Amino acid sequence: MDQKWVALWGNAPSYCERRTADYTKDTTLRYQITPTLGGKTIRLHFHNLLGQDDVTLTKVSVAVSTDRRAIDETTVVPVTFSGFRSVTIQKGTEICSDEIA
Repeated sequence: MDQKWVALWGNAPSYCERRTADYTKDTTLRYQITPTLGGKTIRLHFHNLLGQDDVTLTKVSVAVSTDRRAIDETTVVPVTFSGFRSVTIQKGTEICSDEIA
């Protein structure tokens, strides 16, 4: 049976005046996502469609949340991109992670 991928959460991109002070660099972002559909695997889709520079993701992971501020450390799974932990998303492009059980 063919797999069907369904988007279940998104973060809207925005385009604003580009100033050095507006750039987010060397930053850790944590999003709590509550899936509304069931499934056996997930994959993460990142894009840099509006970026002026390439973006490098050096360490992406998923885990089960214990509450709004913490995760269950025993459930942390590294996310890979074609088998690699780090990926550079060139400006104007997008990428999907490998499947995550």
